[in-house]
Amino acid sequence: TEGTEEKPIDIRKDGTILKITLKKGYGHDRPQEFSQVIASFGDISEKEWILDEEPTIPEWVDETLKSMRAGEVALVKLVDQNKEIRINLSTFQLPRTLEEQDSQQKKLEYIRMLRDRGNYWYQEKDYARARRRYHNAGLLADVADFYQEATIALLNLSAIALAEKDYIECRDLCCRVLARDSKNIKAFYRRAVALSAVALYDEAYADVKLALKSTHNKQQQEQFKKLCKSILEKRKAAKAKQKNSFGGFLNKTHKANATLNIWDNNISMIPKKIEHRPGSRVFLDICFDLSINHLQRIVIELFEDTAPLTTRKFKSLCGIYQNNQPFSYRGTTFHRVIHKFMIQGGKIHNYFDSHDSHEPFFDSHTTPGLLSMSSDADSQFFILTKPAPHLDGKHRVFGRVHDSTSMAIVHGIEQLEVDNKYRPLTEPHILNCGLLPSSSCFVQKSN
Repeated sequence: TEGTEEKPIDIRKDGTILKITLKKGYGHDRPQEFSQVIASFGDISEKEWILDEEPTIPEWVDETLKSMRAGEVALVKLVDQNKEIRINLSTFQLPRTLEEQDSQQKKLEYIRMLRDRGNYWYQEKDYARARRRYHNAGLLADVADFYQEATIALLNLSAIALAEKDYIECRDLCCRVLARDSKNIKAFYRRAVALSAVALYDEAYADVKLALKSTHNKQQQEQFKKLCKSILEKRKAAKAKQKNSFGGFLNKTHKANATLNIWDNNISMIPKKIEHRPGSRVFLDICFDLSINHLQRIVIELFEDTAPLTTRKFKSLCGIYQNNQPFSYRGTTFHRVIHKFMIQGGKIHNYFDSHDSHEPFFDSHTTPGLLSMSSDADSQFFILTKPAPHLDGKHRVFGRVHDSTSMAIVHGIEQLEVDNKYRPLTEPHILNCGLLPSSSCFVQKSN
């Protein structure tokens, strides 16, 4: 971190700010965000401030000070401005870390301080500083097991992404919020705005409808209805434009194949490939022969980022949430097997839950091993053994088989002998199911 005339330190790694050390400092520590510094630069005499928190201090000063030690004097070259400015760090005091806070209450106050400072910079439209505050608050909240605070941090980051018109990032962050809080109204609303901005109108409309169902606040309802109307108008205009451009060709195609109707509102505009963040892992212990009681385990990774409502329903039926849940996959069977297509299981009598029926369709049935939920508001799910794109927009993909060992068990079920109604002559039973340990949902991301 000590630059010379021949080899200056590139502060931003882009050649715009170069530092040459004139006098070496002492000690090993260097200032970081929220450090209390005493420094001088250019014509500004020695003054005291909190690093990265004083609006009157140029950003290049704070960035350079983070590379210096106490007592260091340096010459900074601002290449774009063709200026050379002398900077002197007299001394500094590091802020207390989360580990140094002596109680859970103090840790919570520290995390909320970061969030409050993020709110301040967000209002000032300094999104880079706000993002750093929110991101750090989320990471620390996750470490300290403040689940709700970490969720709020993700939601705040989605607001920044929306403000910067980074709609894909906004959608991704909202999905992560909904994986933690499946009824978060703000996440549904922001994801709808983001999806609408990238012309995924069907998914956006579904999100607004879910948000509308989840609130009784009249002001929010009016806001959601306004967005809903805007989405429908945009969808209508987009379809009209596309129909005008290709209508003649499509009409001929429609006559040739009466089953094709690309204007069908039930068909979802599904991205071909989604890079999923690590989700919860659930196990199903399968027994092929009850007389032997030998269990084989299928491990499934859930897509909580794109199907939070469906995955919550599935985890509930695996007995993860308890809450006096009278229904469970324990004791159910794989009751339908179609070779080179899929295996179907989880049929629970008298079960009905339509909460996930309006959830958007994000994933396509593209590869073997994908887990999909029946669209009939019941408990049945199926695992593909072959791609099935004709199911897109009809059934919701919400997970995948986690490993090759589990997939081998799936293929073992697929090879079972069946009757003329595709029922296995010996039905494999799910004797146990539950949640496997997994890592934090708050994924670190570079600033």
